[in-house]
Amino acid sequence: NVQVYSKVADVSNLSSDQENVGKLYVTNIRVVWFSDKSDNYNVSVPYIQMKVIKIRKSKFGSALVIESSQRSGGYVLGFRAMPLERLQGIFKEIQSLYLVFSASPILGVDVTNVDLSVSYGR
Repeated sequence: NVQVYSKVADVSNLSSDQENVGKLYVTNIRVVWFSDKSDNYNVSVPYIQMKVIKIRKSKFGSALVIESSQRSGGYVLGFRAMPLERLQGIFKEIQSLYLVFSASPILGVDVTNVDLSVSYGR
């Protein structure tokens, strides 16, 4: 089951060399961003596809950067939220949930180990 941990308004997506303001949702399996202006402009990155999560400088100031693995396209996504403390809080939450997910991935299937060994009596 997907659990939404945070809904953060006024987060800018920094793709296309411009800021697009929207909302960032942090869940137990992915990070999702939706544009406030366009219903068809959104980004969804599952933790299983994340390679790097960090804060770095951009031409728009400090930005949360999420890099996806090469297998999932090798995208570099930037997000900005003001003030810096707010951005750092978002980063820490995503980093923490990524670590929890990595330790016990949710892959959409429940698996139960069953002992199928057979013993033969003599």
